[in-house]
Amino acid sequence: EEDALIEIQDLACELAYSDPSTTYPANISSFTLEELQARLPLVFDVCSPNGNRECLMVQQVTERQSAQEDVGFVMWPSAVVLSSWLLDHPSLLEGKSILEIGSGCGLTGLVAARITSTYGDENDVGDSHGNVVLSDFNHKVLMNIQQNLKLNGLQGVSKALHLDFYLQEGMNKEGGWKGGEFNSSENNGHEETGICNEQPAVDLILAADIICKPTDSIAVSNTIHDALVPGGEAIIVSPDAKHRFGVDIFEKECVRNGLQVFKTNVADMCDGKLLPRDEDSKDPCGIRHTSGFVDGMTLTMFRIRKPTFKQ
Repeated sequence: EEDALIEIQDLACELAYSDPSTTYPANISSFTLEELQARLPLVFDVCSPNGNRECLMVQQVTERQSAQEDVGFVMWPSAVVLSSWLLDHPSLLEGKSILEIGSGCGLTGLVAARITSTYGDENDVGDSHGNVVLSDFNHKVLMNIQQNLKLNGLQGVSKALHLDFYLQEGMNKEGGWKGGEFNSSENNGHEETGICNEQPAVDLILAADIICKPTDSIAVSNTIHDALVPGGEAIIVSPDAKHRFGVDIFEKECVRNGLQVFKTNVADMCDGKLLPRDEDSKDPCGIRHTSGFVDGMTLTMFRIRKPTFKQ
């Protein structure tokens, strides 16, 4: 302890002499609460309606959003709902290859990775990085996802890959999507972020709050069609068209692609425990900590299946 104290004193002297103009104790203004929250990861305690919990650290992108392409910088309400629901349905993930599309901060993918990590070798689908892929098209968001995987020690069971909805054609009946690795050492902005290779289709797609305009519904439907294996399923949670433009045509676009769609109002699920009932009620899953949530918001869960096509 004495050696450590001497070392600290030596370092303090070095700092003091490095800037002679500064007098000590230095008058350094502290960060505001908002500035601290922007710099530090959220400790997000995800709680399910049945009382299952996972505690995760989630870093949001600290830069200000300047365009619609930056929506993945922050956490959105549907991610909390889907993550909480998954905690009560872990068997849906067991033995599956899983792709989260439009991951943003990655809460849903992180929860899926944490759940699947408990299955160990029995859930190995042949990928050295594990069976959960978190994806986005925005380079800064992908870098942040990578950081969140490290914060939670999930690099061994999951990874981040580049995927742009608008590069998927909706024509691959056997399954396979376009995307791949991204340059993690250089910020390329929103373009030319990733290497576009054919990636294997997956058993399960997860997504939350990924539709912002009508063309997103078309592109997301194409992505689901291409990225799923025949017989695979996508589980999507989204606010309704009052809060997210373009959601009203999403079901029609999925049907156009030959997908089967089953919809449920989130308020009717799990005895209403996934959402606050009104502004005075408790917040069972912590959804009020997210961006863009308003009391009374209607959310829908879409469960979408890709049929097994006849030869």
